[in-house]
Amino acid sequence: MGRITIFSVGDCRFCKKTKAAFSIRLIPYTEICLNVHPEKRRDMLAVADSLTVPQVFFNDNHIGGADSVLATLAIWDGGNEKYNNALQRFQVEIQAVPGPFDQRLSIPTTQPLEDIQPLPRNETRNAIPLPDGSKASVFHVIKKLMEILPRTTVTFRATIHRSTFTGSQFVDKITNQFEASTSDAIKFGKVLRRRHIISNIFEAKCDIDDTNDTNFRLTPFQTPEILNSFRVWTDRVDPNPMAILSRLRRMVSKIECFATDERGQIDYIAAEKDPSFLSFDEATCELQGVSLWSMDDRTKLSFGINLYNLMVKHAIIKVGISTTYFTRLAFYKTLRYNIGGTLLSCDDVEHGILRANTRAPKELFPPFGKYDSRRELARPDLDPRIHFALNCGSKSCPSVEKFSSEKIEEELKVVARGFCEDDGNVSIDFWKHELTLSMIFYWYRADFSRSTSELPRQIVKFLSGTRQTKLQEMIDSGRPIKVKFKTYEWSANASRCKEYKGPKSIAARRWSTDALFQCNLF
Repeated sequence: MGRITIFSVGDCRFCKKTKAAFSIRLIPYTEICLNVHPEKRRDMLAVADSLTVPQVFFNDNHIGGADSVLATLAIWDGGNEKYNNALQRFQVEIQAVPGPFDQRLSIPTTQPLEDIQPLPRNETRNAIPLPDGSKASVFHVIKKLMEILPRTTVTFRATIHRSTFTGSQFVDKITNQFEASTSDAIKFGKVLRRRHIISNIFEAKCDIDDTNDTNFRLTPFQTPEILNSFRVWTDRVDPNPMAILSRLRRMVSKIECFATDERGQIDYIAAEKDPSFLSFDEATCELQGVSLWSMDDRTKLSFGINLYNLMVKHAIIKVGISTTYFTRLAFYKTLRYNIGGTLLSCDDVEHGILRANTRAPKELFPPFGKYDSRRELARPDLDPRIHFALNCGSKSCPSVEKFSSEKIEEELKVVARGFCEDDGNVSIDFWKHELTLSMIFYWYRADFSRSTSELPRQIVKFLSGTRQTKLQEMIDSGRPIKVKFKTYEWSANASRCKEYKGPKSIAARRWSTDALFQCNLF
């Protein structure tokens, strides 16, 4: 009995789009997920001669990636004198035919990879006593307070403070919610202050009171530019930082999956409203207890790539997508994660750590200045292949979506080849003697070669098969190769999303404005 086989990875929107195209036509398929069966990547490369996903087979017949599959299904939808619809054609031409016979397309029989389970949380021991005598976890207390407390905007000394409430408002809401006395509500407020769940916005030592108008704020709203600040983390910290990122990636992937439509586009508004997003938001706070300083170079490299990709997904759901040059700068410069007490933006991770503290395109200085202690986090060498791991291709995704310290070298080879075999990133015109490249090679040309004319000699190393042969022949001919660059497509794969308009807090605005000049004294 024949079947359709799809090689995929969990987070790939093109894989989701392809699977959805079959599902809406009621056409069954067999999925081989490379996340849980990475050993099948070798088989996929052998039968498809490609390292990008999805790769789809009708029995032993290789159809190709998402575009090829959608084009084929569009033809099937047209029908002909033999078939009424795509499902009927599948049943006759594929399902009724024996196959596949190629063992490399066989269903995996090995045990799937599973994430190492963390130690149990200390939620019971860290539970907070409520005014009604019961106890609740930090997460549930914050969630309830977010629901019942007002969020007002006040101005003090020409500074705007958002999402605040007064002491008297707090006491009023708590007494009504828990049918508690005023003294119990005030006592509860003091507990919350000691546990860093609420803060005085003016950094005074004034406590909650039923008569004062001092303004307070919940921790999730205290530093909005720090993405993993839902709470101050006091729970256990997994000693394996890669396992933390793996669980977080899985959580956000599920949220995106539920918000993805049949076209493979993500509704980020729905993703933020997903009940599990708050759990993910809290879970990212565990990274507050992770130390980058003790990591070896391979771990730092793989951790940094995974962290960057997670931060971008988190930021898009939480604050929105930037649409202008200046908000894009702010997105990558001012939105940060707290990693073991060290604040890092996407730019800090990419240019400061992964690119060995090398200045970003159009910047005057490297991210970590002479007196910035974070300079010690920079990798000793710059590996240009990180750009293939941090940036997804325009038509397909690399078949590695999480990186490990044990296999980072192999994984970087995979994403480098996957990126460069995509004609949307590297296009070779043998007859015109032209090489058209992604703008990534323009922005980061210095990471790959000393000059634009030397780029072909570096890129040929990432190619294989006939594409590698063609480019090598162009190089060996001695004729100058004309190198051109494609316009970069910034649009997001979103059906709905918020628009990021820049930092909200005064501190973040100041950081955005002065980022070039802070800690850059040479």
